[in-house]
Amino acid sequence: MTSQVKFSVLSEETEDGVHSHLLQLDNFSFLIDCGWSQLLDESQLDRLKSVCASVDVVLLSHSDMSHLGAYVYAFTHLGLTCPCYATEAVHSMGQLAVFDNFECVYNSREFDLFSVEDIVNAFKNIQTIKYKQTVTLPSGITFNALCAGHLLGGSVWKINKDGEDIVYAVDYNHRKDTHLPKTTMDTISRPSILITDTLCASTKQVKSVDIVNTFNTTLQTTLRRGGDVLMLSDSSGRCNEALLLLEKFSCKEGMNAYNYVFFSSCAESVVDEVAKLVDFVREDVDFSLRNVQIVKSLDEVKKMPSPKVVLTSLSSLEFGPSRVLFKDMCVVDSNTVLFTEEPPRNTLGHSVWAQRENGNTIQVDIFKRVELEGDELEEYNKRKSENTQKGIGKGGEGVDENANAVSDGVKKNFTAFDGEEDGEEDDEEEDDEMDSESDNDNDELLQNEADNEGEEVAEEQQGKEKEKEKHQQQQPLDGEANSENAPKAKHKRRRSEIYKRQKRKRRIANANAFFANTVTDSVHAGVEWDDYGAVVDMSRYKLREIAAAIELQREVEDEEDEDEDDILGSLLSHTLYSIPTKVVKDEEESNQVTVVCQVSRVDLEGRTNSESLRRIVSNMKPRHIVLVGADTTAGKLFASYCEKELSDLKGGAMIARNGDTLNVTSERSIQQVKLRDTLVTSLGVCKADHFDVSWVDAVLVPNSSDENAMAELDVDPEPGVHDVVFVGDLQLSKFKTFLIERGFEARFVLGPLVVDDVVMITKNAQGFQVDGVVCETYYKVRDLLYNQFAIA
Repeated sequence: MTSQVKFSVLSEETEDGVHSHLLQLDNFSFLIDCGWSQLLDESQLDRLKSVCASVDVVLLSHSDMSHLGAYVYAFTHLGLTCPCYATEAVHSMGQLAVFDNFECVYNSREFDLFSVEDIVNAFKNIQTIKYKQTVTLPSGITFNALCAGHLLGGSVWKINKDGEDIVYAVDYNHRKDTHLPKTTMDTISRPSILITDTLCASTKQVKSVDIVNTFNTTLQTTLRRGGDVLMLSDSSGRCNEALLLLEKFSCKEGMNAYNYVFFSSCAESVVDEVAKLVDFVREDVDFSLRNVQIVKSLDEVKKMPSPKVVLTSLSSLEFGPSRVLFKDMCVVDSNTVLFTEEPPRNTLGHSVWAQRENGNTIQVDIFKRVELEGDELEEYNKRKSENTQKGIGKGGEGVDENANAVSDGVKKNFTAFDGEEDGEEDDEEEDDEMDSESDNDNDELLQNEADNEGEEVAEEQQGKEKEKEKHQQQQPLDGEANSENAPKAKHKRRRSEIYKRQKRKRRIANANAFFANTVTDSVHAGVEWDDYGAVVDMSRYKLREIAAAIELQREVEDEEDEDEDDILGSLLSHTLYSIPTKVVKDEEESNQVTVVCQVSRVDLEGRTNSESLRRIVSNMKPRHIVLVGADTTAGKLFASYCEKELSDLKGGAMIARNGDTLNVTSERSIQQVKLRDTLVTSLGVCKADHFDVSWVDAVLVPNSSDENAMAELDVDPEPGVHDVVFVGDLQLSKFKTFLIERGFEARFVLGPLVVDDVVMITKNAQGFQVDGVVCETYYKVRDLLYNQFAIA
């Protein structure tokens, strides 16, 4: 590969499958995946912070936190606003995954790294593409996504530059799942560089039917002995596979008598989105749930009678409802905790799985978010009032500052937050601005409307002024009870309705006046005539159609924006984002527990195994291979296998460790140079197929001021004499047809091509040779032959 290629590992948790990588092709940089662990620890993003300013394009492979968890933070705080590409399924399901993880963390500790509004804004920047859709960048680099088979919409990225392919393939599945097709990366052959992970280098192959049987046996055994099952999965990815298996199990004979629950803050939205993403699932999959109930409240889950099966997130057991359910279920020996994926290291879930046979006694602390009361609430309101007057708009210190930011984001982006109808807004900050900035506009609008429409609007204006005076006299202080703020809220809603209605009427009136003046006044001002009557300019009458089309397009875009917001809007009705809160330890729920329940694991991760990994790589035959996370015994064994079995492999298998930057350039002697304008203008360029070819005589001029700057090529003042170079490939059979079409007699005689019995053309290892009698035919045939090449 003629480009300089560098590959850097930015993630610090590659052993847990967290991926974040920087791929540099000459001066162009790809950020491929932007993962973060479920803990949302900012200290893990130090390497990402150092490269965000240089990233040109972001590619997101999968919809879980391990591949896009840090994208919202990077977009909000690190300036990662460059174009971002992902499939539609990764976009929608990833948004739900980030929200679910955010809510679990937000309700368990003070968290202000990003808000719900930040999630919405970041995902609006993502451009969705389809599988095999080729995207061409201004730099000439192209890329497309292939099915990975691991998560819904998961992608293997194939990047092409100068005819050379770079394949990025992490977390893929060689066989089809209950709801997903298998990967299509086996259609790629002989890429220049293959970047893959070794997370499954030690995984043994297990038949799909054995996995399903283990799943069914574990559930059936626990339910029949009267116990409950806590299934731990992710938020919106592999939980779909577990959900379908659970639905099929519940339909078995005798199993429909038990309760089956899918419980998370975004469970309903996950099911709804999967039903829409029909292009990414298998055609024979039915996602209708008959026996599995979707529940969004922890109290509802606890009230359900046993035996029951609860599918929830997160497998780390560090945050969220899964931690509470685990604390309650682990102390009963008839219950079962079932992991459907390997829990992340250094978490409660990993500790429970690692010590599952020892009767582990652990301290489980439960945290919850509560409303501020008493002195804390008064202090919060006081600080809020002071900051509002200063125009800061942030909460006070020592309380949850993120509550305000999240609340503002919710109210701006989701109209159905408080059960209001479309068009209503009760955002306090927006209403305050309307009070201060829109009073004069409202008065002017109402006065104009009164002049045009008569007494009805005049009476409305008088009533408005009286209401305003009453409001100024009785305006309650910030921090008073909601009952005292009710007149103010009602008054503001009334002002908002009047303002919007009058503004809409004025827009329509102005538009009508514009069209009327444009069409009628221009016609009467000066009428042109021809032999058949008045000349009609039809473009004047297209204004109405254009304006109508523009207005219709705006309405369609507004509806699309509302549809996007609805993905998260339905999730926010039960949260505490709109009121001041803080996180406290729940002393009643927090205590030491001894794990006496059954702890099991069934592999529903949807990844390939060691045997299939070797077969896929062997069939692909890459010329260079980069192994991510191979700093393990299994990874090193796989690297040795690649070096031994891949005959086309150059330079051995490269192991990319955390923080490493590898130079994957194929040709080590490549140096990038810049052509000066004087040299470019002196070139004699000729065409060769689709390329421009020229012989270059130049001298290398290094940059003396900066050693790292690119060297330049300038015109050689004393160019030497070079042999003529013929660029192209001559096929004698095609040239024979070419000569016959021009009236020559051409035929093959024992190999050489003979023309008119006087010229013989022979092709050899050095090129071709023309022999014959010196005559007019000889020179004509030679000229036609030379024209088949680009000569430099």
